[in-house]
Amino acid sequence: MLVISLSRVVQFSLLLLTLRLSTEYLTPEEIGIISLTTSTIGLFALFLINPIGMYINRRLHDWIGRRMVFEYLKIYWVYLVLVNLIAACTLYLLNANEIWKPNINITLFILIVCGNLTFATINQLYMSMINMMGHMGWFATLTVATVGVSLVAAVLFVNLISPNAQFWLFGLLIGHFVIGGLGWYVFSHRISYIEMNDVAPIRLKISNINSVLTYAWPVAIAVTLGWMQNQGYRYVMEYKISLIDLGIFVAGFGISAGLMSGIETILSNYFQPIFYSKINQNKDDDIKKAWVEYVECMLPPLWLSTVAIIAVAPVLTEILLGKNFSESGIFIVWGALSEFGRVATAAVGMASHAKMKTIHLVTPNLVGALFTLILLVPMIDNFGAIGVGVTLVIASCLSFTAGTLITKRYLGMMPPLDIVFKSFIYSVGLAIVFFFVTSVVDHKESALGGIVLLMIIGLFYMLFMYFILGEKLNSKMNLGGILKKTV
Repeated sequence: MLVISLSRVVQFSLLLLTLRLSTEYLTPEEIGIISLTTSTIGLFALFLINPIGMYINRRLHDWIGRRMVFEYLKIYWVYLVLVNLIAACTLYLLNANEIWKPNINITLFILIVCGNLTFATINQLYMSMINMMGHMGWFATLTVATVGVSLVAAVLFVNLISPNAQFWLFGLLIGHFVIGGLGWYVFSHRISYIEMNDVAPIRLKISNINSVLTYAWPVAIAVTLGWMQNQGYRYVMEYKISLIDLGIFVAGFGISAGLMSGIETILSNYFQPIFYSKINQNKDDDIKKAWVEYVECMLPPLWLSTVAIIAVAPVLTEILLGKNFSESGIFIVWGALSEFGRVATAAVGMASHAKMKTIHLVTPNLVGALFTLILLVPMIDNFGAIGVGVTLVIASCLSFTAGTLITKRYLGMMPPLDIVFKSFIYSVGLAIVFFFVTSVVDHKESALGGIVLLMIIGLFYMLFMYFILGEKLNSKMNLGGILKKTV
C-alpha cells in the first residue's frame, strides 16, 4: 500500500501540474476542445474496451493458473483493431453527414481518438495486469512514468509547434505509446516463467463468446449510461452556452474529478486484486464477506476526500489554474460531490462483478443518465453552468441510491451502518480543523498562506485516512500469499 500511495502522490502532483500548465498555455476555448475530445475517446473506450478489460481482470488469475494468458491476449489484439475501425468510421460519417463536427480537422481528430484507443488501452491493460499479479513496484513506476513522459511531450509540442488542443493531446499520447511498450516488455518477462511454450492455440467457441458477452454487454451499457451522465453534458454545454464556458467549467470540475479519481485508483489498485482473489472460488459467503470489506475500505476514505476537496476549493483554484480560469472555483465543489456519487456507485457495484451478474450495473447508471437528460437543459436555461453542476450532483446521488438498493435485493446486504458513522465523524473532524486553521492562517491575501493551509489540511487528512484504513492494512490483506496459491 505504501508503494502505491507514494507513487500516486507523485502521479497526483504531475497530474495537477499538467492541469496547471494546460490552463497556463491554453485558452478556455482550447480546454473546451480538449474536454470534448477526451469525452469522445471515453465513449468508445467505455462502451467497447472497458467491459472486456474488466472481464480480463476477472479471469486473469484463472488464465495464469492455466498458463493461457498470451493466447487470450492474441484474441484481444484482433478485437482492438476492430474497435479502432468502428471508431474511425463512426467519426468520419458523423462529420461527413454534418451530424456532429469536431472543432479541429477531422483527420487529426480521428488520429487522436484512435491513437488513444490503441496506445492508452495497451498502456492501461499491461499496467493493470502487472498490478493484478502483485508487482506493485513496477506498476507504480510505470504509472508515474506515463504521466511524466506525457506532460513533458505535451509541453514541448505546444511550445515548439503551436499552443492549441490537438498538439497538447498528441503530446499526451506520446507517454502512453512509450510507457505502454515498456509495460508490455515487463509483463511479458514477468509472466513468461509460468507460461508453457507448447500451449495449444485457443479456438473460439460459441460458449466462449457467450460467456464474454454475458459478462460484458451489461457493463458496456452501464458505463455508457455513466458516460451520458458524467461526460455527455459537455456537448450540450458547447451547443447551449459556449466552448469558453465549457472550458472554465471543466477546469474546475476537472480538479475534483482528477483528485477523486486518483484517490479511488489508489484504493482500488490495492484492494481490488485482493477482492478478486478472495472471490475466485465463487462461493456466496466469500463474495459477501469480500464485498463488505471492500466497501468498508472505499466509502469512508472517499467521503473524507470529498470534504477535504470542498474545504480547500478556493485555494486549489488559485494554485492549480491559470489566470483565465478564476471563475472555476465553484465548479470544484460541485465536481467533488458529483464524483463521490460516481465512485461510491462503482464501489457498491463490485458485488455485480463478483456474482458475474453485471446486468445489475445497468439500473443505477440508467437512473443517473435519465435524470441528467431530464434536468440538464432546463437547468442550463435557468442557471447556466451552475445548473450543470447541480444536475450532475442530483443524478449521481440518485444513481448511488439505486445501486445500493439493488445490491441489497440480490446480495441480501447493505453497506454497514458503521461506514456512515465513521465517515461522518472524520469528515466533521476535518471540517473543524479547517475552520480553526482558516481563522489563523491568512490564505486569501498570500499564496504562501494558501500553501500552508493545504499542508495543514493535508496532514490531518492523511492522519484521519490512517485511522480509517489502519485496521485493513494488516497481514490478512497479504496479496502475495494469495497469488502464490493461484499461480
